This record gives sequence, structure tokens and C-alpha cells, in this order.
Amino acid sequence: MITVRVSTLTDLRPLRRRGRGISRLVREGNKLSKRAELSIDIAAIQDIAQRGVRRAIAFLGLGLRATCDGPPKSVTLESRFSIHWFPDPLPPDVAEEISREYEAWITGSALKELDQYFALFLDEVWDWIRLSEFHGCQLPTGFGPDRKFRSNTNVGKKLNVVEAALGVKGISSGFFDAYSFARNALTHNAGIVRQQDTNRRGALSIRWHAPTVVIKADGDEYAIDQRGCMPQRVFSSEAQLVFRMTEREQVVALGERIALSRFDLSEICFSYQNAAETISKGLSEYLKGKGITSADPSVNIVGRAHVQVFGRLDSAAC
Repeated sequence: MITVRVSTLTDLRPLRRRGRGISRLVREGNKLSKRAELSIDIAAIQDIAQRGVRRAIAFLGLGLRATCDGPPKSVTLESRFSIHWFPDPLPPDVAEEISREYEAWITGSALKELDQYFALFLDEVWDWIRLSEFHGCQLPTGFGPDRKFRSNTNVGKKLNVVEAALGVKGISSGFFDAYSFARNALTHNAGIVRQQDTNRRGALSIRWHAPTVVIKADGDEYAIDQRGCMPQRVFSSEAQLVFRMTEREQVVALGERIALSRFDLSEICFSYQNAAETISKGLSEYLKGKGITSADPSVNIVGRAHVQVFGRLDSAAC
């Protein structure tokens, strides 16, 4: 097994809706001095998406352990009264069905967390992109969070807008559309793909990027699989380990059930993490291009944006 430590952060608490800095400009525009200074913390912005990844990983890791050793023998809840909802012990067929439904339920919940927090992350990034346009300028009356952007529940479309603004490529926003479709099917239809969940003719294609280790030896390549299993063979020449990103895909036909393995879910979480890092780096470069730079390059804070705030101003003026 190859171990990669992604983050040392452990905070899992739910996150309140952000954008408070920009909302404050609108709410208190008359009270602020004419020249306001706003700190932009890229690490804090990125942590919005990372918190969703941490929550999904933690809850999947905890929840899916319940079925690691096979279907449950009993699902009886402790109670002050003797109420039997299911036979105890469970008949094998009932236990199998409960396991299937439980895994679909917890997988859908994890995808919901990933989708929700990534959407909040994109909302924050988009707010700062818009605000940076007024660095050193006057803000127009009523400037604030883009409510139309925030109310859009399609993460793929949000990502398209942010990617275009930052000039970032390679994230594949279509992947995130598919995650939303999968989440909807798992949440609202027990994981069975409906017509509205499809993104190709008669099927749902779920794709993601996964870190893959390849052994290069004897003029050939041998991939180490998701479980970390290496090929059982002796190489005649010196072997080289190569780390690369590989695209994976699961195609689920209309009317069939989504069944993502633990390895698939872990890699999808990695895709969200990787996308957040790419967007954050793109935001950092974008802000630098606007002249917003950090006084200390070792600190992950991209300087301060200076904007002039007036209570009554009909249009932006630079």
C-alpha cells in the first residue's frame, strides 16, 4: 500500500454560508472609511472545499465499516419498550437488502457533502474574483454577493464560470455534473438511475481522476491497482515507479443501480481535493495579475485588496 498524507486539518464542523466580507461592504458602506482594506486568505477559501472532503471521508470510513464483515445480524435499537421493527436475528435476505440500502444511503450522503461544500467554495472564489475587479477603484452602489450564481445548484455550471474567469483548464466540469446526477439518484431513488440522471444516451457515466502508480520495467508498464496490489513477477532490469493521474469511469445503464466501491469513493474525494487545489492556485495567480500580492510570500495570504466604498455611487469608477 502507498500512503499519501493529504492534509493535517481535522475540523469537521458544518460551515456557515460565507461571503460575509462582501456583504459587510453593502450593509455598512456608509459607516466605513472611503478606503477599505480586505484580507484575502487563499488557504481559508480552499479549506471550504477541503472540509467537505474531510466530512465525506470521515463519515464513509466510519459508516461503511458497519458492513465490512458482511450483512448485519441485528438492527435492533435500544429502547425502553420492547418494539420489534425487524426479526432478531435478521433473515439473510432481509440483512442483504438492509446492507444494500444502507450503502446507497451513506454514499449519497457523502456525495451530498462533497457537492455542497464544493459549491460553497466556488461561491467564495467567485465573490473574490468579482471584488478584485475593483482593486484600487470605487465600488458601485449595491455591490454584493452574486445571488444568481449562489442560487445555481448545478456545480458543473458554476465550475465552468470560475474556470473561464481564472483561465484554469483540465478540471473537467462534466465530472462534477455526473457527481450531482449520482447524488440525486442515490438520495431520491435508492441509487437507481432515472432518465433525468443520465448524461449520455440511456446511461449515467461517472468519471473521475485518480492517482495511479505505474511500474516501468523491461520496456513495459504495470499498473498497481486500487487496492495497492503489485504484479507478482520478477523484473530482469531495474524498475521505476511513476506517479500519474488516470481517468476512471463507471457507466450505469438506465434503470440499473449505482454501486461505487470504497476505492472509487476515496478516489472521487481525491478528485474534489485536487480540483479545489487547482482552483485555489488559479485564484492566487489571478489576484497577483490584478496587483494583489502578499507582503510575505511564505504566507498563504494573497495580500490585501484596496477598494473605495461609498454609500451612493451609481457606477464603478477607476
